[in-house]
Amino acid sequence: MTEELHRVLLVEDDLDIQAVALIALEDIGGLQVLACDTGYEALARFPTFRPDLVLLDVMMPGMSGPETLTALRALPGGASVPVVFMTAKVQKGEVQSYLDLGAAGVISKPFEPMTLADDLRGLVQLHPPDREAQHDQGYQEELARLSARFAQDFPALMAGLRATWEAVQRGERNGAELSQQGHRLVGTAGTLGHTRMAQIAAALERDRALTGEEQLDGEARRRVEGLLGQLAAQGRPGS
Repeated sequence: MTEELHRVLLVEDDLDIQAVALIALEDIGGLQVLACDTGYEALARFPTFRPDLVLLDVMMPGMSGPETLTALRALPGGASVPVVFMTAKVQKGEVQSYLDLGAAGVISKPFEPMTLADDLRGLVQLHPPDREAQHDQGYQEELARLSARFAQDFPALMAGLRATWEAVQRGERNGAELSQQGHRLVGTAGTLGHTRMAQIAAALERDRALTGEEQLDGEARRRVEGLLGQLAAQGRPGS
């Protein structure tokens, strides 16, 4: 990890704000940016993108910014990368709570596009990566809480996968949508320690019939059904 800023992982669910931030960071700031809509996607993309900084929205559906930060710290390389929150709430107490979580800084919304990249560069200089950072008890407790919530929410997640698959078979939705759901599950399950589930979800994500590289014929349908069945089995108690 370098103290110079080149690659930014942008996590923002509002597509309008995301578009403005991309212009500010790429076109104006000259940075390489990978944009993600959710914390789940950010966790899945982090290991291969290897950002110098994560710019993270606080309020997001599914997994909030603080929850994403906690899960990020458990990933290889995630303990030392600087994280900057973006939020419309900039009261002193709230900002301090984000700094206490380990954030390098807080950017208020609406931000200034012309200076956003320089603002982030300044925060990286003030808070260089801590190569000796370790996971403290608070992070581990929060990670355990997220894992328990994931297990609780898994039946609904599985129902969503099934609903998408049924719609794909009826021709009402594109197979790529199911592939994308599998992609998001890879990051979540892998981060929270469900290795086998992540492997099955990765196979679903890469399935050639879902990505449009093969026909969705009888064999492909049986293959996808099998993967969904394996995922459901992984979500049962004791799996």
